[in-house]
Amino acid sequence: MSNRAWMRSLEREQAKFLKKSAKAVFTKASSDRWTEWEISTPEEITEANSTGLELTQAFKNNRYIVMVCVGDIIKDIGICARIMIRDNRELPIHSWADFMRIKDELFGEGRGAIEYYPPRDDLVDEKNIYHLWILPRGYNCPFNFGRGDRDATRKI
Repeated sequence: MSNRAWMRSLEREQAKFLKKSAKAVFTKASSDRWTEWEISTPEEITEANSTGLELTQAFKNNRYIVMVCVGDIIKDIGICARIMIRDNRELPIHSWADFMRIKDELFGEGRGAIEYYPPRDDLVDEKNIYHLWILPRGYNCPFNFGRGDRDATRKI
């Protein structure tokens, strides 16, 4: 089997797996009981914001507080909204399905997001707050997950 044929076969298998996984994640996330998001002013959840970053908006429901910071300008990407997610019980909950649902419900299914893991020397880990950067609409992330419609060899 040639490299190209092997890659196509792998891409088909990945697509099947991702479709099945996405359906399972969507079903699980959708079945969890969340209350509707409420828009809060940043002042209402000052206690949740221990980062010192300037907030522009905040959302809360029965499970999470989502704080939106002033957009970060990231070279070659554009303006990205930085969001901070905290479980209401202040537990170290890190659920990919929940974070994906938060991104989809608050910023739209058509936008991507990146979670960053810094070098150990830059780590600030005093609260159970998770940071995601919401990518601009239409931005083609160089990480392609085998979809074949993006240039995975592009250097960032």
